[in-house]
Amino acid sequence: MSGMFCFQCEQAAGGTGCSGSGHGTCGKSAEASRLQDLLLRLAERLARQMVDRSSSSESFDRMILNALLATMTNVDFDPDHLEALCRRMGSACSRPLPASREDLLEMAERCGVESERQNTGCEMANRLSFLLFAIKGAAAYYHHAVELGYCDPEISRYFRHALAYLVHPDLKPSEMINLSLECGRNTLKILALLDKARNEVFGSPEPTEVAVTPTAGKAILVTGHDLRLLREVLIATEGTGINVYTHGELLPAHSYPKLRAFPHLVGNYGGSWHEQQTEFAAFPGPVLVTTNCMMPPRDEYHERLFTAGAVRYPDVSHLEAGEYGALACVASSEPGFPLTVTPPRKILVGFGHHALEAILPRIVELMRDGQIRRLFLIGGCDGAKTVRDYYTTLAEIIPQDCLILTLACGKFRFNRQEFGTIDGIPRLLDLGQCSDAHTAIVAIRRLAELMHTDVNSLPLSIILSWYEQKAVSILLALFSLGVRNIRLGPGMPAFFSEDMKALLAQGYRLRPITTPEADLAEALSNSPL
Repeated sequence: MSGMFCFQCEQAAGGTGCSGSGHGTCGKSAEASRLQDLLLRLAERLARQMVDRSSSSESFDRMILNALLATMTNVDFDPDHLEALCRRMGSACSRPLPASREDLLEMAERCGVESERQNTGCEMANRLSFLLFAIKGAAAYYHHAVELGYCDPEISRYFRHALAYLVHPDLKPSEMINLSLECGRNTLKILALLDKARNEVFGSPEPTEVAVTPTAGKAILVTGHDLRLLREVLIATEGTGINVYTHGELLPAHSYPKLRAFPHLVGNYGGSWHEQQTEFAAFPGPVLVTTNCMMPPRDEYHERLFTAGAVRYPDVSHLEAGEYGALACVASSEPGFPLTVTPPRKILVGFGHHALEAILPRIVELMRDGQIRRLFLIGGCDGAKTVRDYYTTLAEIIPQDCLILTLACGKFRFNRQEFGTIDGIPRLLDLGQCSDAHTAIVAIRRLAELMHTDVNSLPLSIILSWYEQKAVSILLALFSLGVRNIRLGPGMPAFFSEDMKALLAQGYRLRPITTPEADLAEALSNSPL
């Protein structure tokens, strides 16, 4: 096996891609990477067959959805599981696969980006990767909705047709933009469906103070994005006397009434996903990883780490439905948190679109009265690079007469700071997970209605951070609404071809971040670009 090539996330080595026979920056092995490439090609083949036959199948659609999720950054690191997925997909699309792993990997070598570059050229391969990664991001959000029982046949049809196109593409840059905007429009539909699902299943988010200091007692930590799996853990551990904490992107779970109703959901522990190796080692109980954001575990906590859902890691115990009670058994044998005299501390979350829409008219009044000068939407993924301190500094230096809207794990760069209020309205409004981008979109459009203007004329600056494929689908969703003048950091994706960069800069004024001070000064000057 010659090795891997992967450039789908912001950690791409050298800003170009992870390669070689070892491991990628994320910890994924070359073997796992190659099997992911093969799995995607088989999924595209199955989609092509379904489109050609004008057929549909819920089981095949789910198989394709699972394949897209399994190949995302920080989800499935397990070659054995990936091989099993490949063999099931091969059977579904009637593609015979070699019996041995070695021969399977040899076949997989012909399925990656490097092979595509040889066949179609570097620019075309990058365009196709851009579209594929956006499709993956949209699929991750749709997977959450499907798991809650909310499906849309038209969305499944979109995934089939989008993947089928990748089998025999002939993309010019302008055509690529159109296909990307189609992905953005479908992402909008998916985000709205997921919002509907979560609001109906868990209740509408409400502004809620969440403890970020521990409570004495035995403890379980749940990280990731999956509210459904968190609920399963809460049900399985109810009445055991064991406390459950959220971590990372599960922080907003506390704002959902039907989750907050569990008294043993006591708080949030730690910060962003990339700090997990230190934080999990210090946590005095078992840890469950529910969705992407898995990192290679350290020895200190390897034996008390569990995965669920699509997440897999070699030699880490995987829990299926009905097995979450095992977490309580492990928690009982771990020390838990001791009694302390540390003053309790809380942070405010839960500004879903219902809560936000209730205060938007007052925000508009304060803007017209001159008490609020500007809104800043600082959202997106977090990561380990120190250049991301940009977002911390930016939030800190934004003037006191401005509001900050935030969502996704990038907020952990500043969400424990005190920002105060303007006429009783918190200056920092936490809208939720990255999957709650629907809330931000609803709020922006409603704000434009109330101010009798268009989205791009609002006193609003959008500064986003990206890390993986979901951020790409959100970016395209915003473009599909005509949103312009977005700043993106910490750098442009490695899979952006030069012609795509030029088109996005010209058509949507997408620009990289520079320095917090310079970008803030430009935003406040409100000067034409």
